[in-house]
Amino acid sequence: MTIHEVIEKGNFTHHYQPIYNIQSNSVIGYEGLLRSEKYPNPEQAFLEAKEKNSLFELDSRSLQKAIFTYQSAGYSIDNGLLFLNIIPSTLENKDFLNFVNKIMKENQGQQLVLEISETEEMTVSSEMIRKLEKLRGLGIRIAVDDFGKSYSHFKTIIEVVPEFIKLDRYLTADLSSSLKKQAIIQYCLDFCSQFNSKLILEGIETELELEMAKQLGVIYAQGFFLGRPAILPKAYQQVVV
Repeated sequence: MTIHEVIEKGNFTHHYQPIYNIQSNSVIGYEGLLRSEKYPNPEQAFLEAKEKNSLFELDSRSLQKAIFTYQSAGYSIDNGLLFLNIIPSTLENKDFLNFVNKIMKENQGQQLVLEISETEEMTVSSEMIRKLEKLRGLGIRIAVDDFGKSYSHFKTIIEVVPEFIKLDRYLTADLSSSLKKQAIIQYCLDFCSQFNSKLILEGIETELELEMAKQLGVIYAQGFFLGRPAILPKAYQQVVV
């Protein structure tokens, strides 16, 4: 089966990883992650799609299906945020705004956050800023994923001022024993507080990392220790973010 057939037939699913308010121990939303039997490593699917000039088709259809699955499982605005990765070239595609506008009309009652993926470098142009503002006009929030992994992210957060900044898991590993990483996270918390963004610490994998994050004042976090990507549990919890 080729990547074109995978896209056309929708032969992929999504697992959802919870994102927590670690201070109150409550789920504030989920990140939808593409899964496919043909591509055990999801990155390979996107690499092949790029080679076959089908990246926008895969990215947009994945977005559409992830929202449909989330809503079909009974999730709505009362269950928090739905975080979905988006590739910069998808944002730049001329058809993307119309595509998203249609999706949002069909799926009322969702709180969608588009995570700008690090897989491509993003050109922060005036046109891109206008496009992001139009997305915000539809009720969509913006996140920068894996912040700290690339120098270009600094320009992105300054120009875009995203609603969420997700720190790269490198900063979480051995956090309890690294004063340097603690200092950087504290700086990021101060930046978010000053410019009305929310920080999400990714890669929490141990109790020590979780406890240190709490001590630093981190509110939102994600990682295997908190919950692995899985089929959606039953929707029941109401949260406000």
